[in-house]
Amino acid sequence: MEKLRLECAKRLLEDSGESLELISRQCGFSGVDNMRKIFLRNFKTTPFEYRNLFGRI
Repeated sequence: MEKLRLECAKRLLEDSGESLELISRQCGFSGVDNMRKIFLRNFKTTPFEYRNLFGRI
């Protein structure tokens, strides 16, 4: 289930300008802090840094 949440978040971070809070909720995380913790554990980067690296907007 975590893998699906991460894929959802990665896609939205890359393709949308939505807030981190909204993305975290849309993808099933309990909040931005939870999403950040899981991103760090899996990708060694934060959602904000991921968006800066891979976002298209």
